[in-house]
Amino acid sequence: MAEARTAWHGLTVGASFLAEKTHGPTNPGDSPWANDPGVIGALLLDPNTTINDANRSFFDRAYVGKAQATYRLPWGGIELATVADYMDGLVFASQLLVTGLPQGPFLVATTVRGSPEGGNRAEHVTNWNLRARREFRVPFGKISGTADLMNVTNAGHRIQESDVSGPNFDLRLPVAIQAARAVRLGFRVEF
Repeated sequence: MAEARTAWHGLTVGASFLAEKTHGPTNPGDSPWANDPGVIGALLLDPNTTINDANRSFFDRAYVGKAQATYRLPWGGIELATVADYMDGLVFASQLLVTGLPQGPFLVATTVRGSPEGGNRAEHVTNWNLRARREFRVPFGKISGTADLMNVTNAGHRIQESDVSGPNFDLRLPVAIQAARAVRLGFRVEF
């Protein structure tokens, strides 16, 4: 992990970068409820669950970067803040749906989870948010108003992709998409 921060005439700028790799036996599945190492699950339930069990965990992003800045305008008491971040996509394994057996249908991992070991990773996610804040002093304390603009670029990254093997697997069809641009207004009273 690397982090740097500096300030100059009311402008504060910071940046950080993280590279990580986790690897170990995890529960089958491609969700935080399935293959997070801290979850008690089906890892040793039957022999099928140990196929490709030594993988990256769900929360292994590999690379994460963040840049942030704040600036207080010299007039009007308005404070501006911005944050931009980058995260590698979530890891997932290709799953084969097995049907027609007496115990019912179930999924079996056909690849390891996470690249570059031969598995898959969803599309990376970049995000940029802005905030404007103004504080007012009143006889009983302070009132501040904020306006947040989330996902300024309105990027629609695929944050989760279909993991079921089949003819459409290589199309990398999205199961979840990054939230659209949004504005959030807020007020805070301190007394």
